[in-house]
Amino acid sequence: MGKTGNLKYCAFYCYLAGHRERKRHDFGVRDASFKSVFLILAFAAALWTTGCAGVTGANSKVSAQTSPQLAVNTAQLSFGSVQVGSDSTQKLLVRNTGTGSLTITSATVSGSGFSISGTSLPSTLASGQNVVFAVRFAPTSAGSASGSASFVDSAHASPTVVSLVGIGATQPSAVTSVEVVPSTASVATGETIQFAATVQGSASDRSVNWKAPSGAITSSGFYTAPSRPGTALVTATSNADPTKSASAIVTITSPSASGTLAATPSSANFGSVVVGTKNTQAITLANSGTANLVISQATVSGSGFGFSGLTLPLTVAPGKTAAFTVSFAPSADSGATGNLSLISNASNSPTSIALSGTGVVAAVQVTASPSSLSFGNVNVGSSSTHTVTLTNTGNTNVSVSSDSVSGAGFTISG
Repeated sequence: MGKTGNLKYCAFYCYLAGHRERKRHDFGVRDASFKSVFLILAFAAALWTTGCAGVTGANSKVSAQTSPQLAVNTAQLSFGSVQVGSDSTQKLLVRNTGTGSLTITSATVSGSGFSISGTSLPSTLASGQNVVFAVRFAPTSAGSASGSASFVDSAHASPTVVSLVGIGATQPSAVTSVEVVPSTASVATGETIQFAATVQGSASDRSVNWKAPSGAITSSGFYTAPSRPGTALVTATSNADPTKSASAIVTITSPSASGTLAATPSSANFGSVVVGTKNTQAITLANSGTANLVISQATVSGSGFGFSGLTLPLTVAPGKTAAFTVSFAPSADSGATGNLSLISNASNSPTSIALSGTGVVAAVQVTASPSSLSFGNVNVGSSSTHTVTLTNTGNTNVSVSSDSVSGAGFTISG
């Protein structure tokens, strides 16, 4: 009796238990010699499918296991010399390189002057999905500083740790900052894009050293995307002060294909959801074109929103569909909005799905109808029965754990 709805109390009740009927279909072989050949072939097929590893029994099952893996783009972030009283920020790309979804539950830093921001946690990453964190170093005193950034997730190798080093300086650097334009970009595999870097400060040398671990980049900032979809960082480092750098995030998609990627529904409104619980909705993606569409990245924003059921990269054939689930699990009694962005090689990429919902405090309320019973005159030795209906008028499940009645001659059942 823990579900929202009506509960009836009466003189009797009936409980129907579902039964499952197992049927066996026999395949008869009349000819004895043919039956022998059939059994030999069946046994050979069993050995072939098990790799001759032995017979495991009639009810054995083979199940594919997922293996999520959290990876970072660097094992160490070096901030170099940073003026005391100022700060320096570097981007850290965190990616799920495994074959199943994982959830990042916390991201913490240790060490004086270091902090981290950029992504609301917990955050669920499907296979191939990534998020970007901003790690900041703001020294309050001169001298060397060290620490670490630790990411706790649901994968077996958790936590993932990145070391942090920096120096608090009292003498200002000739280079105050480096800026890369554009700071974010999306290109198809094998395509190119031009980046530019600006070095701020009093240094006469305004040149930078370009670096792109994924793909290729020239000394002038001309970037060529790799042959596989994914996410890459393009970094420009000041030659006058190698401790000053900036990065751009590049989303690499599959080559454009004709047709569009349509999401049904195009938005998800979860309505009122009790804080501490989760509501889900199904989303269907359809390929209306004549070529395969490849979804290479999915990113969700907004507090409490998430998704599951997408293993990236995901290929949707022409005329076919793929379904997944979006969810809303509010942590506070307030309204929330968000967005799910799907990057693909479709002509309408990125495909956006608007998300909204309201977190509400659990309200437990049960009403009885009728609220009073009058049995009138009842002959001694006989009985009269009335039905009472209990209705859950609150916004959360209610469990009726006991019932009782007082007064001579009255009983309750049901």
